[in-house]
Amino acid sequence: MDHRRLPLALLVGAVACGADITAPSPVARTYSVYMVDEQKVPIVVPQDSSCETVNSGGWLSLAADGHYSMVLDRITVVCNNIAGVSTTVIQGGSYVRTGDSVLSLRPTQGPAFIATFDPGNYTPELGGVIPNVKFVILGHRYWLLAEAIP
Repeated sequence: MDHRRLPLALLVGAVACGADITAPSPVARTYSVYMVDEQKVPIVVPQDSSCETVNSGGWLSLAADGHYSMVLDRITVVCNNIAGVSTTVIQGGSYVRTGDSVLSLRPTQGPAFIATFDPGNYTPELGGVIPNVKFVILGHRYWLLAEAIP
């Protein structure tokens, strides 16, 4: 065996093995609800002179293994500055990314829905670029922004 060729063979083998490593999905992360029906959260709706309904948003967590969990519409009735019981919409299931921007979400209960993933074209007031997700479910339009960029 020609020992001069051994380092080249090891280098080629290392590069070939490295090709099997894939980068983490840019979609997989947690997103916070930013807007519901084009209103920034929290959304406060007066009920009467002493009570109001507050929607403080929620979150969507997309895991790299194709599963998701979601909490939407954390709604609390506040009367005389005292918060009552909060209600939420909780959902989980699986998702598939098609192309660069389409997510098909399939909840364990309820109808499937489509979300649009944007890898970072939204620029908030403070600058920077944030990945975000938009979808319509339960008759409402949701816009969620990535909580942290890994």
